[in-house]
Amino acid sequence: MKRNRNCGLGRIAIASVSLFVLFNPPAFGDTDLGDLRISGELETGGRIVSGDFSSAPYEKYRELRPGMFGSGHFLLDKPDGRFYLRGEAIDVGERDELYRLELGRWGTGRLELDFGELRHPYSINARSPYSAGSDGVLTLPSGFASTIQGLGGNAAKSAGLAAALAGAPSTSLEFRQRSGGARLLFKPLLGIEFDTSYRLHDKTGTQPFSLGFGSPGGGFANFAAPKDERIHDVRSALRIVRDAWNLEFGYNGNFFRNDLDSITIDNPLLATDSATASSRGRMATAPDNASHAFSVSGSSSLDFLNLDFPTQLTGSISYGLRTQDQSFLPHTINSAVASALLNLPEDSLGGDVRTFVGNFQLTARPLPRLNLKLRHKIYDYDNHTDTLVLPGHSVNDGALVSSARSSTANEYRRNQTFLDASYRVNKVAKLMAGYEWEQWDRSSDREVRELDEHKLKLGLNLNPVRWAQLRMKYDVGVRRGSPYRPFHHLAHAVLETDTAAAQLQSQLVDLRKFDEADRIRNHFDVLAVLLPCEDVSVNLLGSYTRSNYDDSLYGLQDDERWDVGGDVVFRPHERVEIATNYSFESIRLQQKSRWRPRNFASPVVVIDDFVNDWLSRSRDRIHNAGLSVDVVLIPERLDARFGYEIQFANASTDTRGDSRFNAAPPPTSSGDGGSPFDYPDIENILQTFLSEVSYHVKENLTLKAQYRFERYDLTNFRFDDLDPYEGSSNIDGSGTIGSSLDVFLGNEIEDYNAHILALSVILEF
Repeated sequence: MKRNRNCGLGRIAIASVSLFVLFNPPAFGDTDLGDLRISGELETGGRIVSGDFSSAPYEKYRELRPGMFGSGHFLLDKPDGRFYLRGEAIDVGERDELYRLELGRWGTGRLELDFGELRHPYSINARSPYSAGSDGVLTLPSGFASTIQGLGGNAAKSAGLAAALAGAPSTSLEFRQRSGGARLLFKPLLGIEFDTSYRLHDKTGTQPFSLGFGSPGGGFANFAAPKDERIHDVRSALRIVRDAWNLEFGYNGNFFRNDLDSITIDNPLLATDSATASSRGRMATAPDNASHAFSVSGSSSLDFLNLDFPTQLTGSISYGLRTQDQSFLPHTINSAVASALLNLPEDSLGGDVRTFVGNFQLTARPLPRLNLKLRHKIYDYDNHTDTLVLPGHSVNDGALVSSARSSTANEYRRNQTFLDASYRVNKVAKLMAGYEWEQWDRSSDREVRELDEHKLKLGLNLNPVRWAQLRMKYDVGVRRGSPYRPFHHLAHAVLETDTAAAQLQSQLVDLRKFDEADRIRNHFDVLAVLLPCEDVSVNLLGSYTRSNYDDSLYGLQDDERWDVGGDVVFRPHERVEIATNYSFESIRLQQKSRWRPRNFASPVVVIDDFVNDWLSRSRDRIHNAGLSVDVVLIPERLDARFGYEIQFANASTDTRGDSRFNAAPPPTSSGDGGSPFDYPDIENILQTFLSEVSYHVKENLTLKAQYRFERYDLTNFRFDDLDPYEGSSNIDGSGTIGSSLDVFLGNEIEDYNAHILALSVILEF
């Protein structure tokens, strides 16, 4: 992989500073530079790494490679405390570097500048036959597709693919994010502040993508898609603060720009276009778009009402405008498919969405022991984009379909109202109660138009003794919606004459989408804080949530989550501190579905029979545990720290046919529930051991030695032993596994183990 071109110079500078600091340490404390003072800290050193650490997870969002490293911060100011310059540099010259600079005058304003970068590698073992060209075009080697095309049947083509992909060259599969920005805060007058900022996020590199050719029964091509996009973020605010009230006017502009309008790749199975299939595939990338938001917010006491108790009103409103006018791509890239039916009604979408956000809160204390809070939130997503009617379309860049399709500009409004009350019974107990109402009002293209959820909340805080606190909360919510209309979206997408045929191929009538389905949810939280003595502190917590989708015959039916955890800090001696923690989280989902085989002929025939019902149960179990020990070996001279952490996660998915309908275990000739089978478990384990010794040479000079061991083990059937060619990956329209016609990236996720030894010098000045 390419190294950051700044790493060499940055690490040479770090090495030079390290030697200078070690042999010429400045005096401790603030350094007087005439009418200026400077203080801060500098750490420089070197790192040695051994083991098998060539792994994407090891390098994601950080850099722990062999070589020099350095970080530091400083504050430069005047003795009168008026002006200052503050700076910070983290991981200088490395690929996770971060720099901040701040110039200001205390109480008046400041200018902030920052720059940083991060890496996001997906895999270091990816291999692909595709070569990237300009404008997002990826091509296969000359003669690749024509050779495969001339091999005859699928079995021969599959064997040809296996041979051609055996020596696929390596390809980069990562992108780098760089971000930088500037912020100016200025207070021209007492109680008035102006705040404006600009930030740029730049992402360049590659990411895994796939495109299907002639699916189902065709082939999929996975490839390293180029990525070249930017986000410009502009914010401004004017704040006015007075004794009894405050007010803020704001603007937020967000502008997304993508240098790639589309991605085009060669079809590995076909070298020339035909009326039923294309030699290339093309997909649109994320379109350029912009959003603007104008807001007003503030708060005020209501003392002018002359009430006998304190009250305060806070609120904010925001109006937004979102636009997208990226030019459309043609229906198909296939030169052999041409028809007036594929003429586009417009050159671009002309996307126009207006949003309104309101948030209002009233707080009051009518009695010394009683606190009340009333809050209302509204979010209105108002879509003004015109409906476009497409007279025809091409399926998989091949077959021409003459039935018209319409675009749908869906919209919705969400209202939430909260009423909360708390009452201090005595010094020991505090009671809490509340009510919450949430309403969704969706456009008529969604299956459920109106959805209401009512929630009751109860809570209790106890302080039975000075060294113990107990907090408990319970809430129950019931969500109910208007009648579920499974085909209502079709009325907005197809002509009335095509509705019956479209319904046959559409979703299962009794399927319920979990964001629209009726639901009963119970939730419980508990937290205990114990301080039995000065040298011991204990925190214990737990929660339980059960969501029962009681009216869903198919889809998500049950969602159960719970977690427990805690931490203990113990100081057996004035020079020893021991801390330990543990947490466990469980997530269990139960779903029901139906295998609905179809022939994909004309007309399409769908077999919709309850004997093909099947159930699945997914469960995630996550353990986190840690232990750390801090020891002062020699007071004010030698310190040590030791720690160990382990994170273990297991994900399992079990499936079976519905025993009420499936008399024989699958697979059978009929009533087999789609031949369900259990997926292999997915497991990952991350272990980290840390030992660190710090020797204080002087009051302002410290030498530090650190040893770190990391080990990551992943078992995941989706990535294990993945190659560009997989022999049993192709599934046709009837669900039969056939000869592979797919091209993969071989982007497996690698295990790693790393021994990291770092020596550094820390200077305070």
